[in-house]
Parts: sequence; C-alpha cells; structure tokens
Amino acid sequence: MRHNSAMRTLTMASLGILGWPLVALLPTNAGAQDMPPPVAAMIAPLAAEATVLDALQLGDGMIIAVGDRGHILRSTDEGASWQQSPAPVSILLTTIDAAADGTLLAAGHDAVILRSTDEGASWEIVHREPEWEQPILDLHMISATHGFAIGAYGLYLETDDGGMSWTERSIYDGDSHLYASARLRDGSLLIAGEFGTLLRSEDEGATWAELDSPYGGTFFGLTVPPADEGAEQPTLVYGLQGHVFASTDYGASWAAVDTGVENGLYNAIWSDGTAPILLGHGGLILIDRDTGPGFDWQSVIRPARKPLAGGLKLDDGRYLIYGETGLTILDLDSAS
Repeated sequence: MRHNSAMRTLTMASLGILGWPLVALLPTNAGAQDMPPPVAAMIAPLAAEATVLDALQLGDGMIIAVGDRGHILRSTDEGASWQQSPAPVSILLTTIDAAADGTLLAAGHDAVILRSTDEGASWEIVHREPEWEQPILDLHMISATHGFAIGAYGLYLETDDGGMSWTERSIYDGDSHLYASARLRDGSLLIAGEFGTLLRSEDEGATWAELDSPYGGTFFGLTVPPADEGAEQPTLVYGLQGHVFASTDYGASWAAVDTGVENGLYNAIWSDGTAPILLGHGGLILIDRDTGPGFDWQSVIRPARKPLAGGLKLDDGRYLIYGETGLTILDLDSAS
C-alpha cells in the first residue's frame, strides 16, 4: 500500500511546526498517472549555494555533495572549490554513501537511486519509482555488494549486487518515516525515525528488532563516536525540539541529554573523536566543549539562521557545513 494522499497533505505550514527535514518528504509529482521520464539536472553556476542535504569524504581532498534539483557537486580540494557533475535527474537528492569498493550511491525523491563508478563524475539511474511518492532519506552500504536504503512510510530497499538492483522489503510492523542509520561499535546496525522508532539488526540487516524508545517524537539522526578515539562517548540519537538521548549499551537503554535548546537537530559531526557537534534548525550549531563523557553545550547561530543539514571535519581542522544556503567552510574550534 502506498501513501499518495497522505504525502500530498504535507504543507509548508507544517514544516514550520514540525521541522525542516519534512521538506524531503514533500511530493514533487502531481500524481502517479502517466509519469514523464526523468529530466536531467541543469548545470547551475551557483549550485554550491543552493540547498545541500548530504556530503561524503572520499579521501585525498575529494568530497561529493548532493542536494536540490539533482545537483551533484565534486571538490578535489577539500571544499575550496566545487564542480557540478551531470546527473540524470533533477529532483531533490537527500543522501549519498560509498560501498567498500568505492562505488557511489546517491538517492532522493521518486525513490530514485543513482550509481557511479568513477568517483561521481558520471551517474546512472538504477532505481526509480515516482508513483510510490516515498522519498529515500538515507543510504547505508554495508559492504562492496550489500546495502540498504530507507525512507518515508517505512520504505526499505536492499541490494546484494553493489547497488545495481534493489528489492523492497518490510522490516517491521510500522510505517513511520525512517530517517537515519549507522553501525554501532559492537557491529550491529541501528535505524532511527519518526514516532521514536528505533530498529536494531545484529545480522547485517537480515532481521530487525524494534527497541524500546525513550521518546515518542521524531528522531532525525543518530551518531556513533569514531571507533578509534571515542571510547568513553555514547551513541546519540537526536531530533525534534532539541531532544537528544544517549546510550552506552548499544540501544538497550537511553538517557536524556539536556541541550538547552528547542531547535530541531538534524545531523552531527565528531570534532576530535570525543566531542560531538550537532547541527539543526535556525542555523544552530551546538558544540560540546566537554571532552570527557559528559556534555557542556555551546550554541552558535549562523547569521542567515537557515537550517543546517550536516557537516564534515576537514583535514586542516576546519569544518564543511551544508544546508539550505549551500556549502560553507567554518573554524568551529574558535567559534564563540
């Protein structure tokens, strides 16, 4: 069963109340009848200043970013300059990930998944179902061949051939929006989503179990400290109205974390392996200045006060931040 009528009821008014990531759920099509073929993205001189929803570091200064109108941007100098790659679609792209062999997958509206084998220089469509009106919101490649995509109304797609083909699966009884996924430090996988949904897999995604949730609202993201550094730090899930919860037992239990803010929180960066930085609505950057197991949050607001979708730590210690106003490099260690 698809949810076309419900998708069309989402309005811009609801975004102001519930949080900016619902932009990614707004339908781009008037209906499922006689859907036209995909339209290639236009090459836009100011694409790096348009909405960017995800970015991925490939090493040696290479970064790939995706966002509005099918924009796919490549940088070979750690974000100092950007070049737009041709893309076969012009819809909103929400997520990008890399398989173990370097194959890139990007996805977004129309349940579209794009695949690249040349570091993002060119892309092909490997999955597209616009009549579903279920955007993909996250991709997670587990290995060179196996991975999954998650999205609106419990959408779950799986690949076993490196992203060349995708099969839809039902992994739990609900139909909440699934926003984010990550591998925990014990090797298990965790998915977070709407209505406090938390799903965990201990067998590489073959089966999923729903966890007891500390919160009935929406989780937009989760973050796991780097395995080589953040031994004392917990896994964090975060979402609406500044809500953050921490787990030190791989999701079995959660403790509330006081952030002192009510902004929606959408993504996270680890500053040095021990201190998280959360990014969110209204240009909020929430920096943990406590390098121990506790939290001491400092709020920094970007002047434009536009939503921030995420960020990356660069090799020179600065941060690439992205969101509604495109891509910006900041020095957050000295921010005040």
